[in-house]
Amino acid sequence: MASKLPHVNPEPWLRWVEVKSKVYEPAILAKPLSRDLDDDSFLACALGSSAKIIISKDEDLLVLGKPFGIKILTPRGFLAHFPTDKR
Repeated sequence: MASKLPHVNPEPWLRWVEVKSKVYEPAILAKPLSRDLDDDSFLACALGSSAKIIISKDEDLLVLGKPFGIKILTPRGFLAHFPTDKR
């Protein structure tokens, strides 16, 4: 990214992210849930943080539906929940 935007200083943005971020312990899952075992870490983090939604384009997550009551939506599906200005 630095080569694409050499004149941009990312430090203020990174400091803002650090200040606003919260750290959670991932939940321990009793058994693997996703077809792709690497995706279970996202589920464990979402569960540990009491997330309501995971936004992803990953089919291995999307096919799970609503594990633990956590919706898994595509970015487009997430944006569909917001009203649009139809002038």
